[in-house]
Parts: sequence; structure tokens; C-alpha cells
Amino acid sequence: MSTDAGVWGPPVSGKVDKGETFNVAVLREAHEELGLTTAEISPIFLHKEIYANHSDGRKREFGLFYSIVPSNITERLKLESNEVAEVRWFKKEEVKQLADAQSNCLIISTAKELWQSIFLHLQPFTAT
Repeated sequence: MSTDAGVWGPPVSGKVDKGETFNVAVLREAHEELGLTTAEISPIFLHKEIYANHSDGRKREFGLFYSIVPSNITERLKLESNEVAEVRWFKKEEVKQLADAQSNCLIISTAKELWQSIFLHLQPFTAT
């Protein structure tokens, strides 16, 4: 049973299958969860985060990627209903507010530290 129901998180997330690289896994997950093809996205690796003691007690590695996509791509998405209930666009400041450590609304609580790292690594690519 998912403990993330009713909250939001990264538009694409998942685990790296045995024998996969982060690059292959992100393309597979984007296709599985959103129906995107490799022709529609070009994920760019930003950073790798390692959490020695994740909330489940195991070591976890997170690969952070970004991809520039047209806003009308949402019209073509095919959401995997077991993984994604809704997709919407946020202004950067709205996402920062949701990711704030004081905020308990919507965001997956165990991902707050990861979101803060995402913003740190995206700063060179975004205008303020």
C-alpha cells in the first residue's frame, strides 16, 4: 500500500532495475508513468544524492535529472493511474514554497531534503 497517496512529488520517479543505468531508468520511468517517449524528452543528469539511512532504513541513491519540455506536452501524457493521479505546472516559487521544510501540505515528507537539493542544483539553469 502506498503511503504517498494525496501528496505530490517529482513527475517521474522510481528505482533503477538490475543492470540499468540512471539514464536508462529515467527514460523507462518517464514512459511507464507518463507515456513519454525518448523523442519527447532528453533528460540531463544534474546530480546524485546518497542517503545512507533512508526512511526505510536502507541506503538509497537518487539521480537528479531535468528536461526542458513544451507546456503543451501535458495534452499528450498518458498517466499510469497506479503511479500518477494528476500532473500540473507550477511556478518555481510555488514549488519552493511546497518544498519548504516548514510545509506539511502535499509534498512527500521524506522527500523534502531531496527537493531542496533539486532546487540548489537547478539554480544555474533557471532564471530567478
